[in-house]
Formats: sequence, C-alpha cells, structure tokens
Amino acid sequence: MYPGDGAKGLSGQNITQLGGTSWKTMKQLAKGDFTNDGIADLMAIWNDSSLHIYKGDGKGKFAAEVTVSEGGRTWGTMKQLTAGDYDGDGIADLMAVWTDGTLHLYKGKGDGQLAPQVKVNTGGNTWGTVKLLPGGDFNGDGIADLMAVWSDGTLHYYPGDGTGQVGKQVPVPVGGNTWGTVRQLTAGDYTGDGIADLMAIWTDGTLHLYKGDGKGRINTATTIPYGGSTWKTLLQFA
Repeated sequence: MYPGDGAKGLSGQNITQLGGTSWKTMKQLAKGDFTNDGIADLMAIWNDSSLHIYKGDGKGKFAAEVTVSEGGRTWGTMKQLTAGDYDGDGIADLMAVWTDGTLHLYKGKGDGQLAPQVKVNTGGNTWGTVKLLPGGDFNGDGIADLMAVWSDGTLHYYPGDGTGQVGKQVPVPVGGNTWGTVRQLTAGDYTGDGIADLMAIWTDGTLHLYKGDGKGRINTATTIPYGGSTWKTLLQFA
C-alpha cells in the first residue's frame, strides 16, 4: 500500500501486506469501503474464481480474507471489476463486466458482503470492449461514476444517477485517443478535495496523476516522481 499525499500524489512510503507473494495469483482487485467504517477495504478475485474481502484497519494494512458468498466461483469470468458508492448509501458497491459484455451492479451490504446483481441498462453489451474501467465520484455529488477507456483509445465519463445506474457517456477531451496505451488505471481522491482523480501507469512505466475538476472531467497529467519507471512491473493496481 502506497499512502497518498495531497501535494505530491504519493508520500513515498510503502506498506507490505499479509499474504506474502500469494497476491500474484489474484485475477483482479478493487478498493472501497465495503464495511461502512470510513476505511477502504480490498476485494480480490482469487485464481479459483471466488471473491474475497480484506478489511482495512485504518493504518494501511488489511485483515485476513473473508469469502464473499454472492456469486460463488463465477467471479473469475468477469472481464472488468471496479468499486464505488453507486447508490449513495455510503457503502461501496461493485460494478462487474460479464463475459457477454453487459455491466452489472452488486450493492454492498455494509458488512463486506454483496447483494445479488442488477443489470446496468446503459451501454447494453458493449462493455466487453472497454479496456479499463475505474470508478469514483468525478462530479462531487456523492455518487460514484465510471470512467471507461474505449477500444479506440478514447476516455469517456458515465455519471452515476444514485440508483446504481449510469447516464450516457460523455467524451473526456484530455489525452485524445492515447488512453489505449495506458498500462493500468485507477481512481481515488488523491488531492483531498472530495473529487476523484485518475492515476495512470504509462507504457514507459511512469506514474501520472490526472486531477478531477468536479465536473466529470480531468486536468492534464502530473508526473508522480516516486517509483520512477518501476510501476510497469505492477501486476494489479487498485
């Protein structure tokens, strides 16, 4: 875990977690407050296709895993996984892209478990072509939104409506069609202003911050000096 710094993006500290080298077997990760205590937790899809939550302790470490019962061992088939509070109840939910290209919401219950899926109507079965799908509150209304990198390399914003659905896409002009070259992309409030930002690992292995403007758009990139070009070795980025 790399603690954030409102001025520099990252503090330069890193905190080793439990599990040793077993994390390399994880298929996908997502972060969010699934236990309603104001502290981020981790959701991880194991290589047996089951989903597990790791509760954050507020000091940068996570407790041992607890199995998420919803979905059983179907999680390994998910093409994309991201988290955010899409229904405005203060509890993180999961958004998952199924193999048929459809998008589905799993509402968080507040105890680390999830409710059964609800299909997201916007986009139909086109979500399977999306390359990267970070979630966060990019417009400052307290509801999570989606950012999606399309197959043509462009970035698009989907505002959350508070019911677990998202609105029509809005193109994000920053970066043009270069987003297709980004290795990994995640979202979070890295500047402490209550607005989600994007962190992107470029093809050269460097890390860059795109500050959210509170209107569903982002500002031009700022390089994060910590780590240099070593970020290209990361397997998962949440």
